[in-house]
Amino acid sequence: MAKRKGMPKDLQSVKLKQGETAFRSADLGFSGSLPAMVWRDKRNIRMLSTMHTADIRGSCKQDRTGQEKQKPTCVIEYNTLMGGVDKSDQLAANHPATHKSLKWYKKLLFSLLNLTLVNSYAVYLAIGHHLSFLDRLSLVRELLFDEPLPEYRPQHDTPPVNNSGFVGRHFPVDFERTSYGDFRHRRCVLCTSRGLRKKTHFEFECDTCHQPLCVAPCFKEYRTVH
Repeated sequence: MAKRKGMPKDLQSVKLKQGETAFRSADLGFSGSLPAMVWRDKRNIRMLSTMHTADIRGSCKQDRTGQEKQKPTCVIEYNTLMGGVDKSDQLAANHPATHKSLKWYKKLLFSLLNLTLVNSYAVYLAIGHHLSFLDRLSLVRELLFDEPLPEYRPQHDTPPVNNSGFVGRHFPVDFERTSYGDFRHRRCVLCTSRGLRKKTHFEFECDTCHQPLCVAPCFKEYRTVH
């Protein structure tokens, strides 16, 4: 943030001792003010906030001498509340709806879709229900496509093999390439339903039902049962 546009030049290279602060404030009229602050901890920490002032208060933590550490209110509230943002980002990243796109409005749309899904899940839990995020995602997909999704057995319960259910016309094929030549990557639907979080994403899907599946062993197992 030191060299970002709008940061006061004298705050970009200010030299402070540990615990010292320097700040400037811009008047935004009816919107209040925008303080820019630099606080020295182990290094310079620069902050912009439309809801805080340059106040310093105790952090309820002690330094090596036994004295209470003094920090800007902005830093204290950030450290206290940032965990909720990290949790939200984690939930959104587990099952992202985002797709690579050169259009900024498409990125914004998918980001808002992710945020809406996470927020609805938080409200669902707040009113006393208990449902995993993956199950809720499956419910959303079922509502979107207006058709029931296949039910999967628990992680350690291997479904019985029924060769009569195998349909020979189902074959694994590559995902279609994007407009700029890259393959689309999606997680295997069978591994995901069992809670397996593989580090790799696969480029194959069933050419008939278009479900993303590992070539081995999930494709054969899924097509044998379904």
